[in-house]
Amino acid sequence: MTADARYAIIDVSNLAYARWHTIPPQFWRDDPGTLFKALHQSCNKLQDDLCVDTLIFCFDGGYDYRKQIDPAYKQPRKEARLQAPEDEKELRQILYDQMAAFREIHLPTIGANNIFWAKGFEADDLIASCVKHLPNARKVYIVSNDEDLYQMIEGSRVVVYRPASKTVVNEEDFRRKHSEMPPCLYASAKAWAGCSSDNVVGLTGIGMAKAAKFLMGKGKPEFRKRFTDHVEVYNKNIQLTKLPAPGTPECRPVPQVDALDWAMMGRVFDSVAQRTPKGIKK
Repeated sequence: MTADARYAIIDVSNLAYARWHTIPPQFWRDDPGTLFKALHQSCNKLQDDLCVDTLIFCFDGGYDYRKQIDPAYKQPRKEARLQAPEDEKELRQILYDQMAAFREIHLPTIGANNIFWAKGFEADDLIASCVKHLPNARKVYIVSNDEDLYQMIEGSRVVVYRPASKTVVNEEDFRRKHSEMPPCLYASAKAWAGCSSDNVVGLTGIGMAKAAKFLMGKGKPEFRKRFTDHVEVYNKNIQLTKLPAPGTPECRPVPQVDALDWAMMGRVFDSVAQRTPKGIKK
C-alpha cells in the first residue's frame, strides 16, 4: 500500500493557532470542546477533500535546538505572551490543554496510527522527517499555512495545501513565484533574507527575490559580493531555516489500514471523564 498510498501530513498546531485567531474568546472559556470540534471537523473534511488514504498528525513541541543556535529566535513572540493580560494567558492555556487532549486522548481513541510530537522540536521538523520517510508514496499533501514547509515540495508529488485559502502549491507554482528557484533552495534563500516573524536577521537590504537571484547564479559581481562578503550570516541562519533540525526524531508514517472512527471520537468526547486534561503546558 505504501507505494500507491496518498498521505496528508497535518500541521495540527498551525491549524489550532488559526482557530485561535478566528474563534471568539468566550467560546474558549465556556466550551471545553472548542478546539476539539474545530479540528475534528477540519481533519475529517480534509481526508475527504484531498482523497487521501492516511492522515498524519504533527504537533509543536517547542524549539529548543534553534534557541541554542540563536537565543533571539522567536523571542518577541515569547515576550508578547509573557506581557499579555491575564485573561489572554488563561485562554492560551486552554488552547494548550485542548491541543494536548486532541493529541493524547482523542486521536488515539479513533485509532490514528500516525501521531508525532517531540519535546524541543517544531511540527515543521516532524513534518519534514515524515516526508523523508515517504519516498515512494504516490502523493503527499503537507497541510499548513506555514511557508517554511515549501522547502519540502517535490514536483507535483509532494505539495503544500494551504487550508486558509484552500489552494495547493506545487513545484511549478513555487518556481513561478521565486524566479525559477527550486523549492529545495527555499531554506537557503530565507537564510540570506531573514524572517521577521521568527526574528531571524538576514543580510541588510536583501529580501527573498534578491536571495533567489543570487542562489540562481544571477547578478553583477558587485551584487554577488554583498553575499560572499557576509557568508557568516548564511552559516548561522541556515541552521534556523533548514528542515528538519539536527536531532529530530525519525518519524516513519505507516498506512492507516483501518479507517479513522470520527463518530467514536465524538462519543468519547461527550464523556465527561475524557474531557480536556488540566494543566498540560506546551
